[in-house]
Amino acid sequence: MPIKPTLPKLRRYMRDGKVKYEVPDIWRHFSWASNFENYPDQQHLVFEEEYDYEFKDEKGQIYNYLNHIQGTARLQKQGKTYPGKPYTYYIFAMTAAYMFNNPDILREIKVKNGYSGSTVVNFANTIRLNTLFPLEYCSEENKEELVELYNKSHIVPSQYGPLYARVYNETSGVWPTEYIKTEPRETKLMRCPNPGCGCIFEMLSKDFYTQDHPRYLELVDKMGGQARYKHKRDTDG
Repeated sequence: MPIKPTLPKLRRYMRDGKVKYEVPDIWRHFSWASNFENYPDQQHLVFEEEYDYEFKDEKGQIYNYLNHIQGTARLQKQGKTYPGKPYTYYIFAMTAAYMFNNPDILREIKVKNGYSGSTVVNFANTIRLNTLFPLEYCSEENKEELVELYNKSHIVPSQYGPLYARVYNETSGVWPTEYIKTEPRETKLMRCPNPGCGCIFEMLSKDFYTQDHPRYLELVDKMGGQARYKHKRDTDG
């Protein structure tokens, strides 16, 4: 079996004493970016250590993200037709490189210790798409789709920001010192609302833990940590 060529990556260079990244020209070709064969993590190995990876073919955020990226090729066994959108990853990647090269654009955004995938997605959805995917770079068969996208807003789903960021960090060629900020992803927990029960449920797996379970106190502490983190994030950004 022939070895598949390595996909083009960002080129890191110095300009005026500052690190910059140059985006490969091929990333700006919509027809190329729309082909799942050119998505940088076709086996989805970047997510192997994520808590919901085991459910990637059933349910959960990773399951939804992979369906979004791969589309019909992934869903055909279910009899569904859905166009994959791997180009949304390249919108994210080009935007992330642009933001790094132009840090002044973040002056009105509250950023601590770098910016997150969600910040990149929010900025990406403000960029005119024709500056990322020029029509003259597009093949005839994809031009109609691209023109339709030019008239749309919020093309990159905000809920996938942390996942785009992980793929970008691991595959784009960006150096670890310039990674997009990511936070640990954890399964959501909920305590049974019945006062006489007190069981804790893992929302994705549907596993539940009674008060005599060895992990119960650990999960109570984790639930408290999740609540504190959410409060801090919502309050401080």
